[in-house]
Parts: sequence; C-alpha cells; structure tokens
Amino acid sequence: MTILNTKDPAQRHRDLVLYIRYFFGDMPERDLTDAEKKAVQILRSSHESDREGLILFIDAICRLRLNNYSAAQDLLIKAIESAEQKEDHYLLYACFTHMGFIQNDRGNPIEAISSFRAAKKEATIVNDAYMQVIIDVNLSDIYYRNKMFGQALFYLNEAQGLMDLVDINVQRTENVINYNKAEVFFHTGNLDSLKKYNESLVHSPSGTPGLYTYQKRTGYYIDLLQHKYSQVINTIINLRKDTLYLYGATDENCLADAYFRTGMLDSAKAVVERLITNANGQNHAEFNMDLYRLLGDIEIGRNRDKEAAIDYKIALSHSIEQLKKLVSVGSVSSQIRIDQVQNSYLIRTETLKRQRLWLIFVIVIAVLLIAIGALLFYYFQRKRYYEKLLFKAKKDEIAFINSHEVRRHASNIMGIMQVINQGDKYENFVQSEKYLLSELTSLDEAIKNISSKLNS
Repeated sequence: MTILNTKDPAQRHRDLVLYIRYFFGDMPERDLTDAEKKAVQILRSSHESDREGLILFIDAICRLRLNNYSAAQDLLIKAIESAEQKEDHYLLYACFTHMGFIQNDRGNPIEAISSFRAAKKEATIVNDAYMQVIIDVNLSDIYYRNKMFGQALFYLNEAQGLMDLVDINVQRTENVINYNKAEVFFHTGNLDSLKKYNESLVHSPSGTPGLYTYQKRTGYYIDLLQHKYSQVINTIINLRKDTLYLYGATDENCLADAYFRTGMLDSAKAVVERLITNANGQNHAEFNMDLYRLLGDIEIGRNRDKEAAIDYKIALSHSIEQLKKLVSVGSVSSQIRIDQVQNSYLIRTETLKRQRLWLIFVIVIAVLLIAIGALLFYYFQRKRYYEKLLFKAKKDEIAFINSHEVRRHASNIMGIMQVINQGDKYENFVQSEKYLLSELTSLDEAIKNISSKLNS
C-alpha cells in the first residue's frame, strides 16, 4: 500500500513491479495462494492503469513457483499483450525476464537470450541502470550453464561496473554477482579468485535471500579444488539435512564427483542415476552430457567397457546437441552486442540533444542578460544626462531669481535705508516703514523660493 501511495506514476509502477517480482519469488510456497488473493484484491481497488496486466503477472509467478511452466508461460504472454497496449515498459521488462527464466530452465538458451534481449531493450527505454544490471546477471547465468565462462564473466563484470558507475547499493544483487563469479572461477579451476569471492560472501551483511547457501557452497568448492574429497562428501551430506540450505542438483553433481574421485564408484553411480532420472524430459544437453560422461568414467573404473561406450555415446549425442545450440547462442549474443551499440548510440544522441538544448538555453539567457545590461546602461546614461540638464536648468533658474528678485529687493532696501538716513531719521523711518517691510517680505519670499528650488 505504501508503494501505491507514491505520487510519481513512473516511480510507483517501477517499485510495484520489482516488489511483486521479489515478494512472490521469495515467499514460501504454502503462502502463495493467500498472498495472491490479497494482492489481486488490492490491485483491483487501485487506480493503476495496467492492473490487469499486473494481476496476470502475479498469477504467472505463482504458477512458475509451482513448476507449472506451461501455464506460467501462457499467463506471461497475456500479460505482455496487456503491457504492450498500455505501453507499460516496466511490466514488459518483468514479463520478458520471467519468460527468459522459464525458457532457460526448460533448456532453451536461444529463446531465453532472446527474451532477455527484449527485456534489456525495455530497461534501456526507461533508462534504468539497475534493471540492466539484473539482465546482465541473467545473461551470465545462461552462458555459465553452457560453459561459455568467458562470456559469463564478461556480463558479470559489466553488471558490477554499472552498479559502481551509478552507485547502486543493493546487497542482494551484489551477493548474486559475487556468487556467480565464484561459480565461474570454480569451474575454470581458479582457486585464488574463488577464495576471494567466497571471502566476500562470508563477510557480506546477513539477511539477504540465498546468502547462506552461497557461503556454504562456495566453501566446499574450495575444498573440491584442493582435492579434499572426503571432507566435501561429509559437508554435502550434512547440508542435505540443513533446512536453511537450498540443496539442489548442483550439490548432487559435486557429491557424485567427490565419490568418483575417492573411488566410491557405486555411490557415485547412484547419485548420477538419480540426477539423470530427475532430469528426465528436461532439454538440458549441457547438463546431461556431463552426467553421462561421468557415468562412462565410472563404468571404465569398474572395467565395464561396453556400458561405458554406451554412456559415452549418449554423452556425445548431447554434446552435438549442445554445439548446435552454442552456434545459435553465439548468433543471438552478437545481436545483443549490436543492440548495445545501438542503445549506446541512441543514449549518446539523446545526451547530445539535451546538451544542445541546454547550450541554446544558456545562449538565449546570455543574450537576454546582455540586452538587459545594455538597456540598463542606456537608461542610467540618459538618466544622468537628464539629471545634468535638470541641474543646469535649476541652476539657471536660481541664478535668475538671485539676479532679478533677491538683488532687486536688496537694492530697494538699500535705497530705502539711504532715504531714512537723510534728514530726520525717525520721521523718514516712519514714512518708509511700510515700504521697508514690503521689500523685506518680498526678499524673504525670494529666499524661500531659492531654498525650495535647491531642495527639489
């Protein structure tokens, strides 16, 4: 519900799709049905534009968790159709990714790579680095299964480089990359690098899904490369009983190899036959090839050359089948590289367009600032010019008032004083008093007029 309250529609939909993927992918199978009902109820009452596509996607994940691959694939196809109508790139990314999981699990690496290629295009459209990291990890897994370890390591390094470049801090993904690298170095016999990534996993913060399994499995990988086969056998047998450990075919394969290395041929054969039985009907040529080759080696050790020849022949047929797939895988891989070059070109083109727009914007702003500066300069220049004219006009006016008003009244006062000083001063003063007061009043007015001119 917190995600559904996010205001940004794109961010909300991205977080919702990723949450659905991990939530239904990690929960116990017994809780799937109730969780799906609750999620469908919440989505139907929401305002998400592609809620029907999301509901189909949830149903597909649940069917996939129950190993109902056909139903899951059909649901994903319907979800893809819904997402295409809504132009929902995040849901398209998730659907293509899970389609790739199904195809890879069913032994169709070519179709899986094609699905991951489509998913990577969607991740590029929304320019989401983390989603591109996930696709790189998924692609590395396909190449690893087909023993193309160089390609697998290339995509893992690309994923790690992208995480470092954009500062993605997702411990779960970091652990998966480190574990996958450890797997590659185990199968290529690089003990030092295997120890390095095992150490990274051992010191990784706890609490992320699968970490315990990664730590224990890469730990006994080191013992295998150091030829401590008896110790490996005891470790794997104990891990089979460990409820926290996700025991699988990889462990069985390593157990069979350890039995064979210690000369326990019957035990090795029992494990291999169990693996062949469990893999019956699954189109994993690369996996079956190793099993039958090991079975042939076991028969050679038991001096049963005829049975060994049969096993080697079956291994050869699976090897030929795998080689055919690898040719197609290489072709699809080339297409992915072409897509990456095209995407890189498009990203650079978009970046240049944005830079050009910013440059135009900066130039326009600069021109406007220059124009405003020129107008302000012209304004202040004209203002100073008119202020000078005004000052000169006031000065001339004051000079005129001083010359014609103040001096005139001052001259009149001086003339009146001369008249007063002649003859009887008192009588002359009495006769001239009103004229003297009139001139003094006029002089005062003239002085006030000059003062107001100066203050204005």
